[in-house]
Amino acid sequence: AGNNLGNGYVINVAGDLTSSDSVVVGNFGIKLNGGGNQTVSGGDLTDGTITIDKMSGTVFLADDLVLNGSNQNFNIASGALDLGGHTITTSGMVDLAGGTLKGGGTISGNFTIQSGGTVLLSAQSSSNYQQLIVGGNATLNFGTLALDLTGNTQGGMLQDVLTSTAITSGSWGSLTLLNDSVGFTTFMTYNTPTGAVDVFLNTAPTGTLSDI
Repeated sequence: AGNNLGNGYVINVAGDLTSSDSVVVGNFGIKLNGGGNQTVSGGDLTDGTITIDKMSGTVFLADDLVLNGSNQNFNIASGALDLGGHTITTSGMVDLAGGTLKGGGTISGNFTIQSGGTVLLSAQSSSNYQQLIVGGNATLNFGTLALDLTGNTQGGMLQDVLTSTAITSGSWGSLTLLNDSVGFTTFMTYNTPTGAVDVFLNTAPTGTLSDI
């Protein structure tokens, strides 16, 4: 794509977004706003801001997403983005202002979660759980960390649920447990120096030596 398509404008995409180009010239924005599920896949995209702003449905990353624009941002205003274990690479920031980021994976750049945003991770056991790895600074502005505990009956330590290779600042506003069939109590720690986040799931005391 050798055209400066719509520089300074925003293209609304209601369906899937696929690129077959290695280089796309232009800094137009893209807004994913379809009412159902959408998929992002393929090669290079615009150098402008990419935004998810959906009333319903989920945007799925089908493969790793490389944003090579200078300080290019990826914004989640509403709706859901499922990383699916993939990586978003950007020299800018991924901003979770609202909606949900789920599926585990890596953000190779800075990440900010605002008070209206939720990070949702699956935690089936202390040895099988999703993680969000941030390659830059992670800023926690009182957003929600939600753990889906489907199938988890033992609890234990979930180490480095979120980790940053730079600095993690701020704190979560709340921790929510979904599909908790046990009734776990939780303890969250922020490790230094990077501020990696651990969550310990405690079972209710039984009054026996097994509690020790």
